[in-house]
Amino acid sequence: ACILKNAGKRTMWGSDYPICKHRGRAVSVADRSNWLLDGEGLDRTTIAAENLLALKQAALLLDLDAAQLDDIFYNNAAALFHTDPL
Repeated sequence: ACILKNAGKRTMWGSDYPICKHRGRAVSVADRSNWLLDGEGLDRTTIAAENLLALKQAALLLDLDAAQLDDIFYNNAAALFHTDPL
């Protein structure tokens, strides 16, 4: 949420393929976070899905509208690469 709040229009969502296809769970303790990956006995989703869930939570906390989400997921990258926005 802090990045979205401070970076605003410069924020873009992205993933680290092929890392994002692995299954795992993000765990945060105090000011640190770590990934628990396959084989560690947890019901896990993909890392990309975990990332999207975190962005959804931040968007809800900041009360972002549909246009702001379009910017994060497409329009900011389109502007960077000089293509048509949505």
